Amino acid sequence: ETIQDFSREFSPLPVNGNDEIAILTRKLQQMLRQLWDNHQQMQYLGWYDGLTGARNRLAYEADLQQRAAVPAATPLGVMLLDIDGLKLVNDALGHDKGDQLLRQMVQTVKSVVQNQGELYRVGGDEFIFIMQGVAEEQLHSYAERLRKRLEFVTLEGGIPFSVSIGFAWGEQGEEGELSRRADRMMYGEK
Repeated sequence: ETIQDFSREFSPLPVNGNDEIAILTRKLQQMLRQLWDNHQQMQYLGWYDGLTGARNRLAYEADLQQRAAVPAATPLGVMLLDIDGLKLVNDALGHDKGDQLLRQMVQTVKSVVQNQGELYRVGGDEFIFIMQGVAEEQLHSYAERLRKRLEFVTLEGGIPFSVSIGFAWGEQGEEGELSRRADRMMYGEK
């Protein structure tokens, strides 16, 4: 039974008036609404990174298992992104500026890829982007557009940072190998 189901059971009770039952019913409904809101927030935080709004590592691993359970030869693109210099930004400008950089990077990625896949924050400064049904040329194009857009992100004080990007294309079910290939490409950029 969900909280909403439980709340519906109290719907026939009187809520108008000032008698004790009506007052208690209103208070109970208010508490149930708050409990439902808290439940929704906890559910969100279980699957999303609270800082950036990107999906989190737990969501990535769950989605990976779900994709593995569906036998399909669907084209799949994997893109890894790593912010180089985040520690320097945090040390020189403060963690609030580092957090701002993380949020800005996520917004930039989302603006470039336009809901063509799913972005996950899998580490402090590491992200993975999964695109299903994408052609290899499209994946390459997205990576190049991201590189260009992220070149123009500037930080106060001239603190250097860059984003290393690696990508690989293949088929669904090859995520592990695709991630390794993208990882090698990304570290080749550093």
